[in-house]
Amino acid sequence: MMRAVIGDRMPNSRFTPCYIMVLAVGCHRDDPGTTGAAATQGAAEPSTVAPVSSIAAAASATAAPAALVPVVLVPTVFDTKEPSALHAAAPIEGCALDRVGDATATDTTEVSRTGEVHLIGWAADVANKVAPVVVIELAGAKKYFAPAVHATPRPDVAAFFNIASLRGAGWDVLAQFVNVAPGTYDVRVFEVSVAGDALVCDPKRKLSVK
Repeated sequence: MMRAVIGDRMPNSRFTPCYIMVLAVGCHRDDPGTTGAAATQGAAEPSTVAPVSSIAAAASATAAPAALVPVVLVPTVFDTKEPSALHAAAPIEGCALDRVGDATATDTTEVSRTGEVHLIGWAADVANKVAPVVVIELAGAKKYFAPAVHATPRPDVAAFFNIASLRGAGWDVLAQFVNVAPGTYDVRVFEVSVAGDALVCDPKRKLSVK
């Protein structure tokens, strides 16, 4: 399985999330920033990394992406039930947690156990394109899981990898942490490919649940 290993900078946009509702479509995109291991809080210069040859080769055979299926975000509770499809997941690189609520994600971002927090990121296995299933894990003293949906388009990710279909690589969770014990948790991004292969990526971000 091919891994996208392209140094320690990955694409990100600081953007207003684009909610694709039943009767309305609209989004606004601000200047891009950085994410992954090189992310810093606030504005930053866009990533400038030459894709590896395998990514460029894959891009030459990639068709334009289909439109994202309309998605209405609903509150999703993190709980301790681990989906069986995630067992023995293979590590990959190529994901991010970009925003936590209205703020850009930092190394450790605080969230409340009450209310809802919109988590936004992206996940891309360039060998299999966009994974149809994305699950977010919080790993600490206990592990908690929540399914994500593909709601926010990511043209910045598609442009970075030069693979048009990765416009749909964005993931969203309208998260509720009511069942999560207070503490600090590593965020993990799990993907399940069309073939049923489980993959896991570390966006190098933590959430502090208060």
